[in-house]
Amino acid sequence: MKTRWLNDRAACTGTTWPTLVEWLASEDMADDLTDEKWQDGEYRLEHIDHVIEVLERWTQSHSKAQLVEKGQMMRFPWAEVASIPDLLASPQLKKRDFWLDVEHQGQKYKLPGTPFGLRSGV
Repeated sequence: MKTRWLNDRAACTGTTWPTLVEWLASEDMADDLTDEKWQDGEYRLEHIDHVIEVLERWTQSHSKAQLVEKGQMMRFPWAEVASIPDLLASPQLKKRDFWLDVEHQGQKYKLPGTPFGLRSGV
């Protein structure tokens, strides 16, 4: 089973809710979240387990990249929660020489380096 990560609180509050429900409905994945009762934020939080169930089912049909890209286009406060393999394969981290190859007791390991680099002359 693929795991997808969403911050349910951010997706279920404020102005993002109607847009999220429209997105779900456009893919026939909204279940009953289009019902009027779900417009009430307190009701949503009281029944968050159902909301999460619907969102989990929906996210299974998308890649993390698809969700993040479209969610950010809709101004949702979303970002990818990367797995360790995702981080190791990240072109951005490779380009920044983030990973250090370290040898310890005859074993080779890849460890994270510093989160930023200092350059002379800057």
